[in-house]
Amino acid sequence: MADTIVIVTSADRRYAMPLTVMLWSMLAHCRKDSWLEVHVLDGGLSGRQKRKVLRSLGSGRYTLTWHDMTMPSDKLRGLPVFGHVSLATYYRFLIPQIVAAPKAIYIDADTVVLGDVTELWSEPIGDQHLLGVQVGTVSSGMLIAGAEQYGVSPHHPRLSAGVLVMNLAKWRAQDPFLELKDYLLKFYDRLQFWDQDALNIVLAHKWRAVPGAWNYIVDCGLPVAGSNAETMARLHREAKILHYASSMKPWHYYAAHPGGALFYEYLDRTAWANWRPTPPVRALLNLHFWGDKMRRVPGVGRLWTMIIAQLRRKGN
Repeated sequence: MADTIVIVTSADRRYAMPLTVMLWSMLAHCRKDSWLEVHVLDGGLSGRQKRKVLRSLGSGRYTLTWHDMTMPSDKLRGLPVFGHVSLATYYRFLIPQIVAAPKAIYIDADTVVLGDVTELWSEPIGDQHLLGVQVGTVSSGMLIAGAEQYGVSPHHPRLSAGVLVMNLAKWRAQDPFLELKDYLLKFYDRLQFWDQDALNIVLAHKWRAVPGAWNYIVDCGLPVAGSNAETMARLHREAKILHYASSMKPWHYYAAHPGGALFYEYLDRTAWANWRPTPPVRALLNLHFWGDKMRRVPGVGRLWTMIIAQLRRKGN
């Protein structure tokens, strides 16, 4: 029997469906002799949503514990929030106090797991606080606030916080929470990625990089060059955890990246099978939207094309 693998993730009502996809895909790819201890930081999932998650996953090879996070911890009070950034952004700072294990893998809910997480679990963590994937440097795009004041070089590797191996024993022995909170309060008006910025500055020298396949980021708002088949083959070849890290998610109507198809491949194996996004009002008012629908109706497509061509000739 392999070691028990501790998995932590976070979700609220908006993320019940992607949470299910992440967990289902993870279980599907995990070695059969493994046992997973799953912890969900629950930001307000309904009872019906939780039952749907459990019905999707079935039984065996895992335990799942819900941790009610709807009453903010006193430790989080006063931390900066803005727009879509709520106190839930900082839940992962509390994991060492919530989960008693010495180590855990944290995975964002907006992911699809394509590899065996037992491999990530086996990565040596040593005396580090974290393992994670590098995404450029501290100065990539825009220099992270506070780098100079904290003595962090602009060329220092930048950590992505979407997938982390956390040394919980180390966090409990040398808890950086107060330093993280102090950083956030000092630079609240210059933050780009909130909790991730804090981790990159405060723990700059206390993490080690793992292969980028464990947090392979795609932007669903952007189409890609080449064919969809080529893109999908590359994702299957290169990604072990596919992370939809941009504001556009595959469950949004206007998602353009073909990698979003992997989300639906696993969604259709859950209690959310066959769910698809409904078009927003601006799509319903768009002639191209209705043209595409009409062309797909047997016997009508040819007639519709002729009508549009005639209207265009008159317009010219």
